[in-house]
Amino acid sequence: MPSELTHQLEFLFALSLILSFFSWGRRLLFPFQIFTTWVHECCHAMAALLLGGSSIRITIAPDGGGLTHFKIPSGRLRHGIVASAGYVGASLIGCLIFIVSVDAGRFRYAVSPHTLMISLCVCLGLTLLFWLRNGFGFISILVLTAALAGLSFSEYERYSKVVLIFLGIQTALNALFDIRILFSFGKTTGGVASDAHTLQKLFYLPYWFWAFLWMGLSLGMMYWTFRFI
Repeated sequence: MPSELTHQLEFLFALSLILSFFSWGRRLLFPFQIFTTWVHECCHAMAALLLGGSSIRITIAPDGGGLTHFKIPSGRLRHGIVASAGYVGASLIGCLIFIVSVDAGRFRYAVSPHTLMISLCVCLGLTLLFWLRNGFGFISILVLTAALAGLSFSEYERYSKVVLIFLGIQTALNALFDIRILFSFGKTTGGVASDAHTLQKLFYLPYWFWAFLWMGLSLGMMYWTFRFI
């Protein structure tokens, strides 16, 4: 990988980490947190849809949290896959955005920033039409869609690649940080069981086992991603 690109990636990764440790930094990164929540909930929704689910509704809260409602045929394995899809899926999507955004000469399927931006906008737009069902979630995702579309078609399009790389890094990191929270809180503030507690109820292994498992998978994907490029 070219040294200039290496330095850019190291800078963006360091910037993501540093901002994440400060309250003012987390406020600056809030749009990226909303994007991560959207990815997380969409991974739940897609898993449910692929496993025969229906009546899918996604809500995103002003605190950055989210919830996916769905109906799915009974079965522990089905429910376990859907519950696991959120954290693992968000890490995977973050890594994929990062990989296809970085043209390091080793990944022949890298796409142009414009194409990736438009693809993300289409996905965001489809969820606005079919899945998002609360006011804050609808408005926040609409704003994100408009921002990405505007960047893609504006005079600042040359910055799209940097934005996408940062988006991929931040999505993967946010997914990892969100897993860390599972060790501190048994349930969400809304009283709904966390994904880890859902797995505990389904398969009897403690919630921290699932949190550690998801964290290990996320770290593994991030390690593989940086090694790959």
